[in-house]
Amino acid sequence: MKYLDKIGFYHYYRRGGKRWPLKGEPGSRGFLEDWRIAEAEYLGTTPFGVKESFNEIADRYLVSPEFNDLGAGTQKNYRVYIKQLRRDFGPSPIGDIKRKHIRAYRDGIAERKGAANQSVRVMMALMAWAIDADLIEINPAANIKELKGSEYLPWPDPLIERFFKEAPKELVWAFAVGLFSGQRKGDVLKAKWKDIEDGTIHFVQQKTGAEVWVPILPELETILKSIPRRSLHILTTKTGRVWTKSNFDSTFKRCLDDLGIGEYVFHGLRKNFLEMAAEAGGTNAEMKSWSGHTSNTMVDHYIKRADRKRLANAMKAKVLKSAK
Repeated sequence: MKYLDKIGFYHYYRRGGKRWPLKGEPGSRGFLEDWRIAEAEYLGTTPFGVKESFNEIADRYLVSPEFNDLGAGTQKNYRVYIKQLRRDFGPSPIGDIKRKHIRAYRDGIAERKGAANQSVRVMMALMAWAIDADLIEINPAANIKELKGSEYLPWPDPLIERFFKEAPKELVWAFAVGLFSGQRKGDVLKAKWKDIEDGTIHFVQQKTGAEVWVPILPELETILKSIPRRSLHILTTKTGRVWTKSNFDSTFKRCLDDLGIGEYVFHGLRKNFLEMAAEAGGTNAEMKSWSGHTSNTMVDHYIKRADRKRLANAMKAKVLKSAK
């Protein structure tokens, strides 16, 4: 191999009277990356995909067709996390970012498990794009295990009843639409009266762009009839203004803190909805048509959980019968 030099156990790229150390065995990924860097430094060029920084790759990803194909909500979320990732990885050459570095970043914010896990997901998406763009060969964020306990909790029935009784009515209205439609908070707040037709509410989900028509359950119908029409939007503040995300989030959080149930969040109602649908015998396709999920994984989880619950109750009945 031209310009390769070996001294003892170590390999070097030697050229023009200079020498650059090379890691690993000849032909290995680390060896080839070091070779490309050394050659580029000698020639005064930048090795494509090795010395380009995280910031440069992130900039390219954010204007890529793949990023633009994501839903508006997902794009906004990714931008937030990429901005945070830049603080630690910004100037680092993309080829130098290893699995251990991403794990260290995740562990550094482990007290916020949801943010830690989402950071890894966003990094994995960005690195996957870099692979497709022939910038790197291996995704260092792939298969990093998520921290446990970061899932949104479904609301227990007693807390749901308490919220309906004690929370301000404007929040109860939003809570009910979320609980009985299974939609995300942003989609719930954007719902308009004109979206109600033929016993359904029509949603166009911000995250995925999916259109769903959610049948209005009797419980939700009762709530909707109690809401005054103060705007084109179904849900408003007590002054009749359309909720902004920040205003709703702060108001909802204050309410939860006042009630002493701050560990629960609005998105947990989506899980309540899936549990109710599964326990009612909903099929995977039926539940996805309501929730807008595109993957079977999450929906199957609730169906299997409901099946286990039904089997447990059936077994309980048999045990009680045999004990008589």
